[in-house]
Amino acid sequence: MKSQITGLEQALRPTVEAMGYQWWGMEWVGQVASRTLRLLIDHVDGISVEDCTAVSRQISALLDVQDDISDRYHLEVSSPGMDRKFFSFEQLSPYVGRMMVLKTRQPVQGRSRFKGRLMVLDAISKPVLTLCTDEGQTIEQIHRVEFANVDSLRLIPVF
Repeated sequence: MKSQITGLEQALRPTVEAMGYQWWGMEWVGQVASRTLRLLIDHVDGISVEDCTAVSRQISALLDVQDDISDRYHLEVSSPGMDRKFFSFEQLSPYVGRMMVLKTRQPVQGRSRFKGRLMVLDAISKPVLTLCTDEGQTIEQIHRVEFANVDSLRLIPVF
């Protein structure tokens, strides 16, 4: 499924960016019988329903001529939202210092789920992020996670 997403991104991303939007990410959600192709877009001025509609129309037209998707699906275009999911290491730099929820593919220090503050991004040898968690303890704990081991990473919104 990841290779299909990569091929679709290569086909669709230039159109989204030519329309003046930032490509945030794309994912398949749901089961095979009722799959949804979710496309997330962003803009410095925010995203409106009209923006999503305009992108949806353009992308639908492109997908109609693509042979990459043979099964039935629904297209959903939306903003990443306040609890945005991160799709690439490069998306993280504006969010250093913010609270995140992280799930890893393989355990780190015996755990796969973390809630903490994104403290450091290091991409010298390979992309690594550092989370600082306190989780009710008096001593904060530091967790270094390779981005390749990230299953999902979401921003915790501030209200």
